[in-house]
Formats: sequence, structure tokens, C-alpha cells
Amino acid sequence: MIGSTQQLNKFQNDPVVICLEDIDIITAETILNPGVIVDHHLKLTVYVNHVFKVSIYLHRSIAKIRRYLTSEACKSLMHILVTSRIDYCNFLFYGCSQFLIHRLQFIQDCVVRLKVRIPKYSHIISVLNDLH
Repeated sequence: MIGSTQQLNKFQNDPVVICLEDIDIITAETILNPGVIVDHHLKLTVYVNHVFKVSIYLHRSIAKIRRYLTSEACKSLMHILVTSRIDYCNFLFYGCSQFLIHRLQFIQDCVVRLKVRIPKYSHIISVLNDLH
């Protein structure tokens, strides 16, 4: 069920069961629709937090083996495992809160830092401009 907080409060946070041709459909707080998690307010907070968590885990895993990788191999791994998650359905991020956008930007900054081997706290803007 999708609606504003006031509309959803009418159902007193109890799951609603809808019966369609002998099949019971139960409402849920979030749904997974082709890989994107959307909550009952049509917000992407759960999805962005999931992408952030998985991306940071994968970034740290790649960072542990970075010294054994060529620049091209690192670039490929980061794109396949991390940036593809950010790019997937990125048109949905239009209108998201600044907090969620900053989380996604943080992941992108981490990817660039690892790829070009710059220190964690150095400025990333000049490097991003050079890449484009």
C-alpha cells in the first residue's frame, strides 16, 4: 500500500490482506521491484542505504588487494562491483534528499580515490575534473 502518513495511519499499522482469486496478498513496508527497494511512502532511503552498505563492503574488499591489481584491473573491478550499483536505475534519484545524494557521492569519491591512489582526506574535485 502506498500513501501519505495520514492515509497509511488509517490502517493502524496492521498488515492488510487482499484476496484475489484464492491468493492472499499481504501489505509490506518495502518492496523489491527489479532490484530497487521502495518503501510504502515511495522513498528510496532503504535502497540507498543498501547500496551504500554493499558498495562500501566491496570497496574495502578491493582496497585490500589493490596493490596486486593494475590500474585497468582495479577500474574494471570497481565498475563491475561498485559503480554499476549506483548507476542502476539512477534516474530514480532525481528529487532525493541531499543526505541520500551525499551518500552516493561518497561512494563515487571512494572509488576514484582507490583507482588513482590518492590519500583518503585529500581533495577529490581536481581529480574528478581530470577524469572528465
